[in-house]
Amino acid sequence: MGGGNGFVSLEIKKNGYEVAMLEPGINGILNAKKRGLKKLICTNFSEIDLYPNSIPAIGIFDVLEHTEEDVEFLKKIQKSLITGGKLYLTVPAYNWLWSDEDNKAGHFRRYTINLLKSKIKRIRLEIEYFTYIFSIAPIPIFLFRTLPTKLNLQKKEIQKRTKNEHKIRKGLAGNILQKIWNSELKTIFKQKSIPFGGSCLLVAKK
Repeated sequence: MGGGNGFVSLEIKKNGYEVAMLEPGINGILNAKKRGLKKLICTNFSEIDLYPNSIPAIGIFDVLEHTEEDVEFLKKIQKSLITGGKLYLTVPAYNWLWSDEDNKAGHFRRYTINLLKSKIKRIRLEIEYFTYIFSIAPIPIFLFRTLPTKLNLQKKEIQKRTKNEHKIRKGLAGNILQKIWNSELKTIFKQKSIPFGGSCLLVAKK
């Protein structure tokens, strides 16, 4: 849900899983179609009626923070999952990292692992795994997003810094980042938790 341009859905499909992508934006749907994805639904999750106990797995990656009534949203997911079905989700971490970028993206909140766990427990899902990810991300987020927002710097300058954040790093910096991400993946594969990071990752079962 909230599949964007289909990049994540395509990677899931490449790993041998059947994927249906839900995305409210028509441009995202068209881009996903160009990537070769076929099962595409152009609507909001709140506007679609799903059969109870009908879906084996649902992924919401950087979606929940866009939802004002997040617990109600999660309740609908819980009802849609089959018994034993899995929920996979990611959200941005820490309200102290809030910036104009969050306002621009339409976020209602950022999360901590404990806050996220409390909401999952309220909808009666069993938490199987949780961790922070992108362990070094809070440093550039704070320096290039949060701090400029607090100092009321020009929005053009903030947008320029944000654009630079998303550039693909090459050379030494790129190699260092890749080693950090690879190390995080190994930690996740071992089902161990990372204590700090720019996003939260959680897996739960009905």
